[in-house]
Amino acid sequence: QGLGPLSVARVRLPRALATFLAYAMRVALGPTLRVVVQPEGPERARLEIELPADTTNVRNAMLDPTRATGAAAHRGLALALRLGRSIVEQHRGSLALVKRSLGDAIVLHLPMGA
Repeated sequence: QGLGPLSVARVRLPRALATFLAYAMRVALGPTLRVVVQPEGPERARLEIELPADTTNVRNAMLDPTRATGAAAHRGLALALRLGRSIVEQHRGSLALVKRSLGDAIVLHLPMGA
């Protein structure tokens, strides 16, 4: 409610969002994933993807591209998450991983516009 259109590249930002959602589904404890989208002032939107577990290793890999990620299975995921973060930033958005008592959340802040 109250959200205007997001101004995005047709392919890149949706793929980045799909990467974050796929990661969340991968670590989800069940078949349900909670995603909240809400306005954040007149010109921005906040998209929050709740994660059920501590994601410290992925957080470090996504936020610090120089950090080694460990197992080969995690390197590909870390690369995809880093690319997703870069795409969000190219759209004048930002990404944060927020630590919570019952799990973490991927929080995206995206500009709205025509």
